[in-house]
Amino acid sequence: MEVKRHENNKTRIKRKKMELVQLLVEDCKTTGDIQAKLKKLFAGTIEQMLEAEMDEHLGYEKNSVFDMLYPNRNRQLSNSPFSKPLRTRHF
Repeated sequence: MEVKRHENNKTRIKRKKMELVQLLVEDCKTTGDIQAKLKKLFAGTIEQMLEAEMDEHLGYEKNSVFDMLYPNRNRQLSNSPFSKPLRTRHF
């Protein structure tokens, strides 16, 4: 029974991989199209991994401390220790 369940798991994973490949090459006409999609996929994946690693290292998620301390403030602050909201002029 255990061997059969393991085989079913393997088959299901293989099927999911093939579905992913089909989605990847769905509207690609050249190998360059596939490479571009893979590049975007890997870039996004690596970015998420790095953000998760930074959150783990710091012990909190990006911007969560700011949101707790300043729930009603504008996010565009100057780069000074006495942060004031930035004002932009349109000429």
